[in-house]
Formats: sequence, structure tokens, C-alpha cells
Amino acid sequence: MDLASAEARFRRWIAARMQGTMSYLERNVEKRLHPERLVPGTIRIISVRIDYLTPPPPEVLADSACAYVSRYALGRDYHKTVRSRLARLAARIQPEAGGQHRAFVDSAPVMEKAVAVNAGLGWQGKNSLVLYE
Repeated sequence: MDLASAEARFRRWIAARMQGTMSYLERNVEKRLHPERLVPGTIRIISVRIDYLTPPPPEVLADSACAYVSRYALGRDYHKTVRSRLARLAARIQPEAGGQHRAFVDSAPVMEKAVAVNAGLGWQGKNSLVLYE
């Protein structure tokens, strides 16, 4: 996984203290930039885009006494939903691909945005999010 262009940008960003109070971004920089240091033996990363939102129950939307902050908070924790789907995917491809796997859902020091962009899943917008067509 070639993260060379992301590495230079990330190092400049950290040096300029752009992470603000998100001090966790300063930790594990080498593992973040070199996935093979996070999981020894890594030679490949599979990056996926998964729709994890469940539609809100109509009664919640219809009830003016109900409120919610964000749609993603209505359903099951997306970390659990996506990790479960990734585990099923890994189980399906393991017999053919061999090796070991480890699923991450923005829960490890991984440059997931750069990986997603490199995989062709979208592009990083000015808002820093990966945008999809």
C-alpha cells in the first residue's frame, strides 16, 4: 500500500498542529503511515464502502415529540454493523486468499481516507471527508 503522498501531507499537518485537541493522531504515526508495522506481514488492504444506515422507524419521524441528533445514531452502532460485515467478507475470501486478516472500522491507527482514495472509492473533499459518486 503506497501512502507516500499521504505521509508527506500528514506529517506537515501534524507539524502545523492542525489536529487541535485530537492528540491521539500524534500517536502511532509510523503504524498509521505503514500498515505493515501495525499488522506485521501486511501486503494488501481491502477497502470497502458499506451502507450501514437503517431507515428510521416511520413512527419516530411522524412523532413531533420525538427527536434525534443524527440518523447514524438511530440504529445499531455502525462499528459493530460494519465489523460484522467485514468479518463475513473475510470468511468468504479467506479460503481462496489465505493468510490472516484484521478488520478495522475507524478503530485503529490507519489512514483509512488515504486508503479509500487509493482504492478508487472516492476523493477527499475540502471538508476532509471521502466523497463518493
